[in-house]
Amino acid sequence: MRYDVLHTEREVSMATYLITGPSGSGKTTIGIELRGRGYCVVDADSAFGYLAERATGAPVGHPGAANITKEWYEYNGWIWRRDRVEGFLSKNKGKTVFLCGAADNEALFYPFFGKIFLLDLRPGVLRRRLGDRQDSDNNPVFVEMSLDELIRTRDNAERFNMITIRSDQGDARNSADAILSHLDENLLEKLSRWINRIARHRLWNRSMTNVLRLRRTRRV
Repeated sequence: MRYDVLHTEREVSMATYLITGPSGSGKTTIGIELRGRGYCVVDADSAFGYLAERATGAPVGHPGAANITKEWYEYNGWIWRRDRVEGFLSKNKGKTVFLCGAADNEALFYPFFGKIFLLDLRPGVLRRRLGDRQDSDNNPVFVEMSLDELIRTRDNAERFNMITIRSDQGDARNSADAILSHLDENLLEKLSRWINRIARHRLWNRSMTNVLRLRRTRRV
């Protein structure tokens, strides 16, 4: 199955952004940082993704790290459900939303995003991060394929007019700052997000105060 950009007449949501990159590039960590700053962030892989046969899109199970082969990846891959992605983007059109994730068919959805951020990093850093994982992706085949994917994503950056963000310089705060510097937010949006952050902070403090008060009461 060949995935390419959809030719669509649908209106692009300029406030919807994609943060993509190979496994281990920092998508999840940066998403957590942006969420902490008050932005709406969605883990696209958890919300829309599944393992599937490339030719049919039919779901498949993971064979396990010990049984994975390069040939298996030639016939199977990670894709996003088109109906769920389009439904989500339609429901949230006009809102500032970050989708964090990567899939073999993600180019289908590029026309829906105002901007696409590609996380780039040095191959040695990517190899170390993947090697430290304790999951089904911690295997030599996946690591080597991810390194190959790193090269391909760099080629796609220019082709699809992506904004490249170095995710191995500093920490997630630096990467988040770099991403936010490219946003065209108005003053009202910034003020609304700041108020929401203050409200959540006060609610958290109030909850912790009630917990401490309850503990002191029980001791008495």
